[in-house]
Amino acid sequence: MIGKSANSTVIVMLSILGVAVVASVAAGTYAALTADPELPAQYHWEGAQYDQDVARAEHAAALGVQAVLMQAGPQSCRLRLELRGAAPQELHLLLVHATNPALDRRLVLRRHDGTYDGACAGLTSEHYHVELTDAADTWSVRRELTGAVNGLRLIAQGSTQ
Repeated sequence: MIGKSANSTVIVMLSILGVAVVASVAAGTYAALTADPELPAQYHWEGAQYDQDVARAEHAAALGVQAVLMQAGPQSCRLRLELRGAAPQELHLLLVHATNPALDRRLVLRRHDGTYDGACAGLTSEHYHVELTDAADTWSVRRELTGAVNGLRLIAQGSTQ
């Protein structure tokens, strides 16, 4: 009688362990097959290219980059840029919406009469991650924006951003 009871206890214990192993393999397989996709390149401040980001932020701080973005009309905007050194002919302004990728905007601003002009249709008062870079991508200035885009100030602060 004792031998039969011990065998059934061993069978129950091994069954529980077997179910746990099978469930673990199934959960691991499910996680691998349904994992979130990698973030797109514009989300690089999440860590993939951190060293390059720090170097570009430091370069912007060394140049003393400061900018103010203003609406110039319903479809356009104007950016005033201050920096030490030669002003680039073109700037790129990336606005990545915090929750809705459909609201992301990549703006090209071209130099004209000392300021930079570009098409800014569809900008809303929302929560954005904002990045301003020169066309050669040698420096960048970033900040968070909650609210109106009009009057946005960007000031380079190096890697402490």
